[in-house]
Amino acid sequence: PICIATDDEGVLRTNLINQYILLLEYIPEIKYAEIKDIVYNSINYSFLNRIEKTKVLSELDDKFEIFEKEIITFSKL
Repeated sequence: PICIATDDEGVLRTNLINQYILLLEYIPEIKYAEIKDIVYNSINYSFLNRIEKTKVLSELDDKFEIFEKEIITFSKL
């Protein structure tokens, strides 16, 4: 599985936003579903404990649902 993570910003001088921008620069043909899988992998393979992962994944589900509804609404305009 592919996941995106960063180390301490003081070490690598980067953050998650920059890492996703690099992903899009290196693989411009990447599909939304693939990016979404990477986001979920980043949580599933993180060092969070099971309870924290469950909470974060639930919040992420909600955020993706809202985002996708907004995109559908926007595309109908």
